[in-house]
Amino acid sequence: MDEGLGAFLKDSEKWAEHAEDNIGKHKVPTLRNVALGPRPGFVKAYMHNGVFKDLLEIVQFYNTRDADPGKWPPPEIKINLNLDEMGDLKLTPEEEAAVVAFMKTLSDKF
Repeated sequence: MDEGLGAFLKDSEKWAEHAEDNIGKHKVPTLRNVALGPRPGFVKAYMHNGVFKDLLEIVQFYNTRDADPGKWPPPEIKINLNLDEMGDLKLTPEEEAAVVAFMKTLSDKF
């Protein structure tokens, strides 16, 4: 189980008091160049633990996580699970593909 920022904080004398409020939290990276790899054919690993290998799979996860929970790995830390803004978005396959196409435009080649 990856306790994220909370694990780091609890080992810090200065910040240990903030550890419990930050268990399982991870920095969310920018979407800039999210579809680019260092070379052709390179398989990227997405999410903090590398569980997803392509953008469509991530979009499908956020779209159907709560509607089809048996399809996806369980959360490592349930307390941080966002149940209000994702998990059952009701996107069609075409809309999922459009989200991925948009994310691929966020590339500046650097």
